[in-house]
Amino acid sequence: MCWCLCDSKRYDALHIEKLNIKDFRNLEGIELQPSARLNIVTGSNGQGKTSLIEAVYVLITGSSFRSGVDSDLVRKGSQGYQLACWYDKGGRSLDATLVCDLLSGIKKLKINQKKASFNHADRLNLVCFTPDDLFLVKGLPGKRRAFLDFLLSQLSADYSAGIQQYRSVLKKRNEFIKSGSFSDKIREGLDPLLVEQAARVILARVNITSMLNNIVQPLFQEFDPAGEGVAMKYAVSFQVDGVRINQAVLEQSMLARLGSDREKEAVLKRTLCGPHVDDVHFYYNGQNARLYASQGQQRSLVVTLKIAEIIAFYRVKQYYPVLLLDEVLAELDDEKRGRLLTYLANAPFQSFLTSVEEIDQELPEQTAFYSMQEGRLTAAG
Repeated sequence: MCWCLCDSKRYDALHIEKLNIKDFRNLEGIELQPSARLNIVTGSNGQGKTSLIEAVYVLITGSSFRSGVDSDLVRKGSQGYQLACWYDKGGRSLDATLVCDLLSGIKKLKINQKKASFNHADRLNLVCFTPDDLFLVKGLPGKRRAFLDFLLSQLSADYSAGIQQYRSVLKKRNEFIKSGSFSDKIREGLDPLLVEQAARVILARVNITSMLNNIVQPLFQEFDPAGEGVAMKYAVSFQVDGVRINQAVLEQSMLARLGSDREKEAVLKRTLCGPHVDDVHFYYNGQNARLYASQGQQRSLVVTLKIAEIIAFYRVKQYYPVLLLDEVLAELDDEKRGRLLTYLANAPFQSFLTSVEEIDQELPEQTAFYSMQEGRLTAAG
């Protein structure tokens, strides 16, 4: 199988050289020096495999994909957790530590021993798959918007700031609508700010969706040769007037829609159009994948989308992020499992994969195998 990741022959990838986890979930203390390629962690349910993946995710993003409350992440009987890793980024050796102390309420990230934010330029970057990602195709639009926002926020600090500004203006606007005090004067001052930020967010989302679509289309055929053609398209929540989408056209079109929605907004007490209600549509063989693709076809599409996310990240940043895959094999048949494992084992980026089932497939020597039992990680054969 040949999945082309980029046109360049020079591969650059983030990779974790050493990982320390203390008092996180059921993990009392783990020290790991992972492979720069594929790392497979097996074990029964409830042993701590997902907690290992989650710890890396929390260290990189500051939050969990399972729980938004730090007290849920602390090992029973402890007052906090500590996460640390040493990693290579562009040939530079860096370290990151995250300490959470429930007693003091302090949660602090340091990069190279200096206090840092989770938007720091030297932070690790990631792509993550969890079983909940299967709802990317069949779930609510909010999950698809969050998918794009997470990727774009890692690619661009400006996007991260822009989406926050949009949400701030949107919140103020909705508060005025709900209170019944949204006067013409306030509207004239607030709406131009809203549509300016909205247009920037939409343009970024449209561009990244187009890039992902161009990657997903050929990639899906290699991952699932028996599958039909797939596609994805960004769906704006208001009519766009004009042949080409640009900043000015989007601003004018959204302003017009906001004007026509005044009565409906007053009744429903919220803003009815904008990036917060846009969507991404997936298509399988020309039809809406949410309605017409089978469960297996949707799974294949989501896994392919995660690989496409890695490739898109490389094309923009010229280096690969770390890939985290929690129980992805359980969603695939034997043939697709074999294809995915072969690809990951030979890919130029670092990945961590958890599985309930033992892996009996022959993989390259650089593949590392581990076993997790009752929160203890040991190297396997």
